[in-house]
Amino acid sequence: MKWLTFSLLLLLSTFITAQDYSTLVAEGEKLYASKDFAQSAIKYKEAFNFQKNNASDLYNASCSAALSGDAKTAMEWLQLSFKNGWINSNHMTSDSDLTSLHGTDEWNNLVSEMEKIAARIEASYDQPLKAELIQIFNDDQAIRHEYINAQK
Repeated sequence: MKWLTFSLLLLLSTFITAQDYSTLVAEGEKLYASKDFAQSAIKYKEAFNFQKNNASDLYNASCSAALSGDAKTAMEWLQLSFKNGWINSNHMTSDSDLTSLHGTDEWNNLVSEMEKIAARIEASYDQPLKAELIQIFNDDQAIRHEYINAQK
């Protein structure tokens, strides 16, 4: 009976934590979309009290922090994002949200480490196919961004 009670409490606490984390991240995303970057970063920070292992959430949070002027937190979250699997240095270096971080030693070191890991992973890729797929992706995103801008 004690084991069953313990298991149910553990399951319930995991569910509640996941709900709270997801809710806070969703609020952070919504605040980012409304350009309230400081409040967005605060919501992400609250979410990270529950967990700090989702590379995409950490990356998005770093964008909010950078746009709110908190370069230190932005770099901290970017580094955690990298440690949790984010290695898309091409996206990161072209992301205008992170422009304020460019040129610092921390930024340059992070980009360099990401590029080394990506090169190791992609060494066996079909490079012409990769280039073609990247072009298709960029074309698709350009169309999507034009559509979004036209809606404004």
